[in-house]
Amino acid sequence: MEAREWTAADAASVLRMPTATSHKYSRGVVSLRTGSTSYPGAAVLGVEGAARGGAGMVRWIGDPDVARLVLQRRPEVVTGRAGPTPG
Repeated sequence: MEAREWTAADAASVLRMPTATSHKYSRGVVSLRTGSTSYPGAAVLGVEGAARGGAGMVRWIGDPDVARLVLQRRPEVVTGRAGPTPG
């Protein structure tokens, strides 16, 4: 497989422009379980990227202390507490 540059035309071929009837669910929902109390910036950056990438709704799952930082940056994000990590 050969690598090639991803162009604006490539992006335009897979991304839809929002319309007057678009809503958060038609724009897509993304759930993230990123970051930790040791690396809270990973959670904040992941959420920021999802929001800027055009997701209609961003849900973040993790530690409540990290959730406060996520919500400081992106108050529209829906947060939830993570269960135990498998393994």
